[in-house]
Amino acid sequence: DDLIKLKNDFPKVVCPVYIFHGDKDEHVPVANATYAEKNLVSTVMTESLIFYGADHFIVWTKFKEIKNKLMDLSK
Repeated sequence: DDLIKLKNDFPKVVCPVYIFHGDKDEHVPVANATYAEKNLVSTVMTESLIFYGADHFIVWTKFKEIKNKLMDLSK
């Protein structure tokens, strides 16, 4: 429901977007990542990184992987 409320805002996003999501997230369906990626039509680029076997708490359980990806952006 929250994504539907944001539908008109997705085209306004023009900066690069990185989506990190666990495929075993019980709070937010992984389909939300796909939905967001399809609706971010004005971005310079969009990239999804799905962590297989990971749940909602990827900020802690996949910290190193997320940090490395974000640090690569400064290169």
